[in-house]
Formats: sequence, structure tokens, C-alpha cells
Amino acid sequence: MLAELCGSCATEADLLLEMYGGRGRDAIRLTQWTRVSAPERAPVRRVAGMVVRGLFYVVIALATFVLYTYVTSRG
Repeated sequence: MLAELCGSCATEADLLLEMYGGRGRDAIRLTQWTRVSAPERAPVRRVAGMVVRGLFYVVIALATFVLYTYVTSRG
């Protein structure tokens, strides 16, 4: 398995080899440093969808309660 390390981890390559083992320093390669992209907004959208769905169910339950109460109180 080839390990690709960031700059800060590559300075501690000997410690990583000692801790996790491996096939020597030839199996470790330094990758270019890149900026981590912003996290996706999908979890926010997913939570908002769950809240809207929950509110929709509450409105259905309240409408059913009001309709049932109205029908049963007339008699």
C-alpha cells in the first residue's frame, strides 16, 4: 500500500513507519499541499427537508383532528 502524506506528516515519516509498519520510506510519498474545500451543503438541505416534512405531518394531524372533532360534535 502506498501512503501519500501531507507536508506536516511527511516530516514525521519515521514515526509513522514505527507506529504502523510498512515497507520502508520508499513506500511513503509526499503529496502536494492543497486547500481543503468547503464542506458540502447537502446535510443542511437534508435537515431542512426533514423539518418541512415533519411540519407537514403535524398540519395533517391537526386538520384530521379538527375535521373529526367537527363531524363528531354535530350529532
